[in-house]
Amino acid sequence: MTGMSGGSGLHLAGKAEFLSASEATLINWIESARENITFLGAGLSLKLAQSLVCQKHLLAGGVILDNDQQVYQNGYGSVEAVRLLQANQVHLGQGRNLRLNILVCDQKALIYSPTPVVLEDAPTRQARPCR
Repeated sequence: MTGMSGGSGLHLAGKAEFLSASEATLINWIESARENITFLGAGLSLKLAQSLVCQKHLLAGGVILDNDQQVYQNGYGSVEAVRLLQANQVHLGQGRNLRLNILVCDQKALIYSPTPVVLEDAPTRQARPCR
């Protein structure tokens, strides 16, 4: 938004997209990375941690997590995922009160609000027709 008084504004180097931040999308981004990966967030799943371990040579910024008991109680991540990262010598940084996740792969960034596992695993009901 150039031209606004008081600052340079927002500059996007490439195109902006809106997409679903499903686990499959995140894993695809990680597996497709060729230059660098950084993950910052409340927590992560075991499958996501496994993908990061496979690409740990690209983890330039490492993995920064809100490694707090409440995060796991609220379903934002898996303790097993953290243990897997630690066992594979992935650099873990500590963030506080993180509730957004950011995944940077090469020249792309995905910013999303993670869905707690307790909500994802809730039984689904069939949709009722509108009245």
